[in-house]
Amino acid sequence: MMPYSFLKTFFLTSFFLCSNATAYSLKEPIQKLEKHVEKLIKSRRIPGCAIAVVDHDKIVYMKAFGVKKLGKGKIIQPVDLDTVFQLGSISKPITSTLIAILQKQGKFNIDHAVRPLLPWVHAHMTARHLLSHSSGYSRAGWNNKIESNTPRVNLLNDLSVHPKCTPGSTFDYHNLAFSLIEDILKHTYKASLGQLLQYYLFNPMGMKNASCGYQPFERSANKAWPHILTKNGTLMPSIKASQFYHFHVPSAGGINASVRDMANFLLLQINGFSHLVTKEELAAFHAPIMPTKDTMSWFKVEASGAELKTWYGLGWRILDIGKKRIVFHGGWLKGFKNFLAFSPARKVGIIILHNSESGFSKKTAIRFLKEVS
Repeated sequence: MMPYSFLKTFFLTSFFLCSNATAYSLKEPIQKLEKHVEKLIKSRRIPGCAIAVVDHDKIVYMKAFGVKKLGKGKIIQPVDLDTVFQLGSISKPITSTLIAILQKQGKFNIDHAVRPLLPWVHAHMTARHLLSHSSGYSRAGWNNKIESNTPRVNLLNDLSVHPKCTPGSTFDYHNLAFSLIEDILKHTYKASLGQLLQYYLFNPMGMKNASCGYQPFERSANKAWPHILTKNGTLMPSIKASQFYHFHVPSAGGINASVRDMANFLLLQINGFSHLVTKEELAAFHAPIMPTKDTMSWFKVEASGAELKTWYGLGWRILDIGKKRIVFHGGWLKGFKNFLAFSPARKVGIIILHNSESGFSKKTAIRFLKEVS
């Protein structure tokens, strides 16, 4: 399977603090961003991270900090631009982008009923409901089942008899229900999520380090290792990396990528690419669908008294701080906490990948976008 030959070379190239007018306006905020991260690394509050900033159609900043894995008496390996991180729930906007691409090609319709493929679901359920977490299923207890390594076939059997309300009536963030999109894709294309992502998204966008599932992460010679806090508040490498979201619900939490991959992904979200998917077609996935309450408390500090509104779209979260809109998604797995966000109006985006569970990625990204948008 060959990548699309029509991709423009500049679209896949990294630019660092470019001298054009739009990039220049970001010079000071980026310098502040870099100093902030260097301070955290020096204080050992985070082991490592990788950051990229895009402005309109260019990557204007991309840098790696710290190490892949803390340790004493060992060769220290620094994080670089191609180091692979487990993305956690940033897998959701990646999956939804795949759906947007397939829909553009006329091979998928998010508003068609899925019951012909999944006979046990509500008669009115569509892919739109799955991608917007409005399937009607309650999330309670399902993450525990995923994390206990319950086989997917058992998870789906349990979900098929689980009480549900009318799709579209309520929002409930549900990793397993979201992942039903995988079963629809498999029925429709006779291919796995990983194969479809590779052919329709990763290859065309030059996301050379991106992968789906645990085995590719495990095999990677250039991967960041997860870190957790001990009882005395020090960081240490986790004994194991998270596996079960990768095994059982990869569309919701099992995709891996480097910061270089995700910078290209951000460029796609902001600009679109006419032969792949346009920015107008992607904007429909970035648009608010379901009001949410679960994120309101996350941004009180950043709001500084401004009115906050939050929604979920199709694989994306949406935040309004006063008149400023930010489209974003976080990703949290054991030992990793990442954040991806962009301003549709300003056409500036940021991705922060890091291998511990501090809240720095979210706070840093939101404050950066507030300052520049």
